[in-house]
Amino acid sequence: MNRFFLGALLLLPTLAISSATPLDNFVLLDQNGKAQELYYQADAKLLALVAHGSQCDAASPAFSSLAASEARMASLGARVLLINSERDTSRAALQKSALAQSVTAPILADTTQLVGASLGFKSAGEAMLVDTNTWSV
Repeated sequence: MNRFFLGALLLLPTLAISSATPLDNFVLLDQNGKAQELYYQADAKLLALVAHGSQCDAASPAFSSLAASEARMASLGARVLLINSERDTSRAALQKSALAQSVTAPILADTTQLVGASLGFKSAGEAMLVDTNTWSV
């Protein structure tokens, strides 16, 4: 099932999901300690928010596949943010996970699990596309 969600990201031009309610803004630190704000990503046409799991071996190949498609997504004006809502995952563990999965997208540390919960993420690999004009899904 995780591959379905990440595979759907490859279909950015044809995938359309709509929601009338805009997402709330948030700021989280990434694996390198840089603050990443949702609404600061407005220069991207689409934003893919993906639930990340550094301790999920089953999802690891899917994240490696995502890493391989990041350049294609960027050429379409899309950007990827991975959201890791594991409670006890350190920045060093996120960096190690990014290297192991060849991921260059920011992995945001959501240790309070508030952002992941507000987005409705339940497991690694779930994803949503956000229209940065309206901040809706």
